[in-house]
Amino acid sequence: MQIRPLLSAQMEQCLSLVRGVFDRFEAPDYSREGIASFYAFLDSVPGQFSSGAFKIWAALREDRLVFTGRGSPARWFKRRRLSPGKTDKSISP
Repeated sequence: MQIRPLLSAQMEQCLSLVRGVFDRFEAPDYSREGIASFYAFLDSVPGQFSSGAFKIWAALREDRLVFTGRGSPARWFKRRRLSPGKTDKSISP
């Protein structure tokens, strides 16, 4: 697995991955308003990323984005945020 800063050309793929994981694992526990609020936040991410306000990291397997996150990549593993159950493999048809 390769971990590196997200490229701006990967933003659409990043947001699709985040939405898919959210919809499958998190949204069932949220109200409609909570889901709408999260989607509104996601809509703001590209602008914040391009302005430098967000640094987003990408985890790629065979040049395919499988995980994305903010903060230190080392902390993903320490906090077990990068779990095989919540990657693109689990949301693919």
